[in-house]
Amino acid sequence: MPKRLTLFLLVCFIALQTSTAQNYHKIDSLRLLIQNAKKVDSTVVNNYLSLSFQYTYYKPDSGLVYNEIAGKIADSLHFERGKFQQQLGKALNHSYLRNDSIALKTAFAALKFAEEKEDLNYLQSAIRYVGLVYYNIRQFENAIVYAKKAWQLTLPTNTQSLINQCMSLGETYIDLNLIDSAVIYINKGFELSKQSKRLIPFFYYLMGNVYLKRSQYELALSFYKESYNLENNITKNAKDIIDIEIGITQVFEKKGKTDSAISYAKQAYYHSKQMTLPREKLESLLLLTSLYKQKGNIDSAFVYISLTSDLKDSLINAEKFRTIGLMTFNEESRQEKLAEEKSKIAEERNHNIQLAITAIAILSVIILFLMLSRSILVSHKVVEFLSVLVLLVVFEFINLLIHPFLESITHHSPVLMLLGLVAIASLIIPIHHRLEHWTTQKLVEKNKAIRLANAKKTIEEIEKSNKKTDTFI
Repeated sequence: MPKRLTLFLLVCFIALQTSTAQNYHKIDSLRLLIQNAKKVDSTVVNNYLSLSFQYTYYKPDSGLVYNEIAGKIADSLHFERGKFQQQLGKALNHSYLRNDSIALKTAFAALKFAEEKEDLNYLQSAIRYVGLVYYNIRQFENAIVYAKKAWQLTLPTNTQSLINQCMSLGETYIDLNLIDSAVIYINKGFELSKQSKRLIPFFYYLMGNVYLKRSQYELALSFYKESYNLENNITKNAKDIIDIEIGITQVFEKKGKTDSAISYAKQAYYHSKQMTLPREKLESLLLLTSLYKQKGNIDSAFVYISLTSDLKDSLINAEKFRTIGLMTFNEESRQEKLAEEKSKIAEERNHNIQLAITAIAILSVIILFLMLSRSILVSHKVVEFLSVLVLLVVFEFINLLIHPFLESITHHSPVLMLLGLVAIASLIIPIHHRLEHWTTQKLVEKNKAIRLANAKKTIEEIEKSNKKTDTFI
């Protein structure tokens, strides 16, 4: 084996051990925070969730243990947000362990909860995690559907979330062999990371995958190595380092450098086995089997074929795919029904708004007619009654118009929504009083003018009658 390759593999190994050590340092810090907590509150839940997340990408089975503890505490505290985050973390941990049905079921439950709350942040997070679960179970078409939905819901100001969406979309498009689409989101991710003054190693890894797909192996290798260096110095994510090792293995395989490819594949297999990551373990085993076959080493190939078969049996079976297919169908049916219900509600709301506008227009025309009429005397009480009706209809119209916005900013809190409506009423009522005062004043003036005109007409008629009487006499 070339000395440079041996040295690089040694550095990779040391880096992975360093990243693991750094994870353990973070884990120890979180454990210390939990142990020193004076009371069990939402902060403890968040610390357990962070602890679970530290394990997710290299020890997802351990991550699940702490995730369940966080869920139980969140339940006892009725900590809604903590329970929601726990469900997302549970789905991700199960997906990395390839418990696909449980992962998808949990992600769908979190999505349903977010939809019921009608909270944009909850909804965007839940949709993104459903997409991640679909990606991890290798259903890329569904992963793209949910990744795009999450992208559409992400606010332009939420840079970190947009970066996450670029990662998901770029990676999934690569696996779908839609390289041009992948490059669009990867470049967008680079741009966003520069804006946020952060280097994201994962985008370099994705570009390595792009050039690997395009058979530009030297460029692929340079991006993989750059990703590795940044990963080692910045994020220190053990799972990503294993993915880079698998990528480099594929580059050397394509270049016909079988020995180098085997070295990286063994490294990836050892690390994935150590980190309990079944998918990466299977990928490295498949590569090792293929590489030893190419080299003509049938005995070694047979060893890895046996390991691959055992792992495939546990990860891939017809019953699992049937269950996932049924769950996907049920969720699609639920989403269609939900879309129909939303459409009906929106249609009904638009209809009510049109009725309110019509009522306001009719009542306003009546009031104007009564005010402008030069022959009808109207009591100011009638106008007051009509103006109150207009006030009520205007208030209902405004309520219908802003209700969705009010729900989104108050997160469906009855108290906050009531305060919002009271604030709107406090603005409308003074305006109504001024208009009512002006209307009454104009009405009194109009009535006086009509009475004066009628009085003059009566006097004129009396005078004419007297003149006729005098002439007759």
